[in-house]
Amino acid sequence: MPSPHHSSKNHSRSSSVTDNDPMISAPYNFVPLANWVHIPEWSTQVSHDWPFQDGVSGELSLTLTTHTPLLVGGQQTKAEQDKPGEVTPFQLPGGRYAIPGSSIKGMLRAVIEIAGFGRMHQVDEQRPALRDITQSDSIYATRIQGKIKTGFLSRTLDGKQEIHPCKMVRLNHRDLEQVFKIPKPIFERGSVTDKYRRWKELCATRKRDPQNILFDVDTTSKVATNLYQGKIPGTPVFTGQINESTQKTGKSKDFIFHNDTKPPISVQPKEWADFLRIHGDEEKRDEMSWPGYWKREYRAGKKVPVFYLQDEGLLRIGLAYMPKLAGDFSTWNMIDHSSTKHRAPPGQENGYDFADLLFGALVGILAQRDRSFRHRDRSF
Repeated sequence: MPSPHHSSKNHSRSSSVTDNDPMISAPYNFVPLANWVHIPEWSTQVSHDWPFQDGVSGELSLTLTTHTPLLVGGQQTKAEQDKPGEVTPFQLPGGRYAIPGSSIKGMLRAVIEIAGFGRMHQVDEQRPALRDITQSDSIYATRIQGKIKTGFLSRTLDGKQEIHPCKMVRLNHRDLEQVFKIPKPIFERGSVTDKYRRWKELCATRKRDPQNILFDVDTTSKVATNLYQGKIPGTPVFTGQINESTQKTGKSKDFIFHNDTKPPISVQPKEWADFLRIHGDEEKRDEMSWPGYWKREYRAGKKVPVFYLQDEGLLRIGLAYMPKLAGDFSTWNMIDHSSTKHRAPPGQENGYDFADLLFGALVGILAQRDRSFRHRDRSF
């Protein structure tokens, strides 16, 4: 997160958008967050209702000049399945384009928080995700090796989520091609939606149940054998296909989930929120596994095959054998690693930083309204 609380060399460069150079460079570097917060000793004596007896008040006038195209969002329309969303520029009632006073104030407050070593507390609680399949000895690969479990995610009667653990074996595409008597590859490049569409079409023409398959297990390779003739019932599970399964870099195996008789695992609200954010719950892209396919299945009351990891007291849920998983620390955790004072609520016990004193401070608990400064805003 950006915060020049520590000194660093400035390697940034100014840039403008032209036909020949469409790149935009950030005018700042990312540097460590300060491990302390400056709270003036006199901060609890300030009031926005009663000015200092010897205080000075005034007005600042400024002129803003835009050197590159500028868009301050105004009215917005959400994206739909068949068309993208739209953001129109902010306009005054008379139609004149403008910058809202809240935008100017927010920009100035951010600068004051940085320059005054203030609290970094106006930050959303999010847990970043990680998926690194570039190297077999990466931190990610080492962390999940031998620990990924499988199960079926479902919604409970009270609207919560739970995972029914189950076993898993690999399903070879070459074996499917032989059973269905089709030329390879059975799956070309495609999303989860594409693969399940192809699978359902094949099962319909061969009068097979797409949800169930009988098989045996090769105990050495852990691959399903004797498809549709074995003794073990299971459910075929398909994940995204980047390349054709016949190519050297293509994926030639998927999965069969079976034996989900173990007690379910409850998914906590924060763990569910992590899963939804990481897998693009608000996106409208069909190539993404969750919004493109599994979200509709889940809402229809069906079970969703998932890959999950349980460690560090956290349940992390993914949709692939090498899943995109929530990280160990959230944004709040990482801020607390620098200083817990960053997220301490402003008030009489914790004092107010410079940004609170200048722009106002809101304390969320109703019983603490007397500790809040009123918010001031003007139109620019």
